[in-house]
Amino acid sequence: VTALGAVPGTSVFEGMEVPEGAAYFVALAKDLLGVYRAKGYEPMNFYAPLSRLKELDALPSPEAIEFIIEQGRTMRERGSSGHPSMYEDVLRRRRTEVDFMLAPYLDAADELGIEVPTLRVAYNIIKTIDRFLD
Repeated sequence: VTALGAVPGTSVFEGMEVPEGAAYFVALAKDLLGVYRAKGYEPMNFYAPLSRLKELDALPSPEAIEFIIEQGRTMRERGSSGHPSMYEDVLRRRRTEVDFMLAPYLDAADELGIEVPTLRVAYNIIKTIDRFLD
């Protein structure tokens, strides 16, 4: 999730344990899920236990943040580790797949008149980084 797990030697799960990281994760997920639901889809847990979007979607943000902190802790304690694929792109000095991954959500949000401030900021930051790659 863009910035989480971007520090060498850490994983996305450790980033989820930091309250600010969890708040970022929740805000970004809620933006994405808002667009997803507006398009007529229901959140699913396709990548459980890594991703538990059904539960996150149902919780108000303060509870969702605690949920993500606990999820990060649980995954770390299980020995799980990982980095977002866009982080791997940046390490390899390749442009990220941000246009493939996030731009369709931004386009849909614009079409539907949905505000997605965290998604828009994440996209802008990643696009800025992309300008210095390749």
